[in-house]
Amino acid sequence: MLEYDRLYTEKPDRWVNDVHDKYVFDDISPSGEPDTLLDIGCGNGHTIAYIQTQWKNVKCDGIDLSGVAVELAKERAPSANFYMTELNEYEHEPYELILLVGVLEHFPDPLEGLLKVKSLLQDNGTVFIEVPNCIAYAFHDGSEGFFRLKQGSEQLEWHLHRKSWEEIINKSGLKIAQSIKGASKSSEFIWLLTK
Repeated sequence: MLEYDRLYTEKPDRWVNDVHDKYVFDDISPSGEPDTLLDIGCGNGHTIAYIQTQWKNVKCDGIDLSGVAVELAKERAPSANFYMTELNEYEHEPYELILLVGVLEHFPDPLEGLLKVKSLLQDNGTVFIEVPNCIAYAFHDGSEGFFRLKQGSEQLEWHLHRKSWEEIINKSGLKIAQSIKGASKSSEFIWLLTK
C-alpha cells in the first residue's frame, strides 16, 4: 500500500486545519479571485474546500498520489475536480494559481517539480509554496539533505535552509514575488512566485 494511502486510511482528517487554511488563503487573496486553481498534493481536499468557502467562482482542481486522499477530497469538496496522478504525468491548460502547501519538500527532485509547475502556470499566474523549516526542528543537527523524519508522520522530506530553497526556485526560472515567514516552523518558508 502506498505510504500516503496508509496515512489517510489511518486518519482521514490528517492535516486538516482551518486556521492554517485561512492563513494560506490570506496570503493568496490580495491578488484577487483567480479563474483557475491547481492544488498539487491536495491530500484530502481541505485547502480547496476552505478556498471554495471564500471564492465561489474559482474552478478548482487537485492532484495527489494517494487514491485514498483523492476519494476523501471528492467528498470534502464535491464541486472541485480531483485526480490521482504524479505531477510529471499531469497535463492541463495553464492555471492562474497553483498551490504547493507542504508538498515541495517531499519531491525527490524539487527543481524538476518546479519546472513542471512552471509549465502548468499561466503567464500572469502565481505559485504559492509553503515548506517547513525542518532544520529548525529541535532534533535536527543543522545539516541539509533528504531525510526521513524520525517522529510524527515519518515522511521523507528535504531539510534545506531558506537560501537553498531560493536557489532551487531561481534555477527553475520562476521569480520570487514575495517571501513570507509563516506562523510556525512547520509552515515557516513561504513564497509567492511568478513567471
